[in-house]
Amino acid sequence: EASCRFEDSGGGPYSYPVVVDDSSDWQEPADQQQSDGFVWASLCYMLILFSMRPSSDAASAPYAVIDARRLDITHVDHAALSIGFVGRDLHSGGKADIGVVRGDQGQSSLEQHEPVSVVVLLPDGRWREASIPKLELKFGSVQEMQEWVAKLVRGPLSFKSREL
Repeated sequence: EASCRFEDSGGGPYSYPVVVDDSSDWQEPADQQQSDGFVWASLCYMLILFSMRPSSDAASAPYAVIDARRLDITHVDHAALSIGFVGRDLHSGGKADIGVVRGDQGQSSLEQHEPVSVVVLLPDGRWREASIPKLELKFGSVQEMQEWVAKLVRGPLSFKSREL
């Protein structure tokens, strides 16, 4: 099990567990309810899709989407099994740093970056864009986390993809 933490502009943390899209033997944990915010994250080339069920489930449909090309990684924490993201500065002309964003003191510098743009898909076919200061994905294992980092850096976070 992995988790995804969204924080609103007021700074209050909201934690949503996320499982990387490996749903071959999926069973919803007995202690997790849909109302607890249990969601699945799938990386589909340049998009991170969030849904209530794994993609192999016929009832699965994403309810939120993030364009991973518009993200910068702020940290990869092996102890906490988490990856942090902020929005990429679109005025940098595609020359944004790939990898860890650092401030003067070696800490993440969120003030210098754009918020993360999340597209929420509404049930009636409309959509709404929401902005959150940062995104944090938490994983169940180091291997899962490393796979996501490798896929992101080779794909949507590569310089070639950012110029699209």
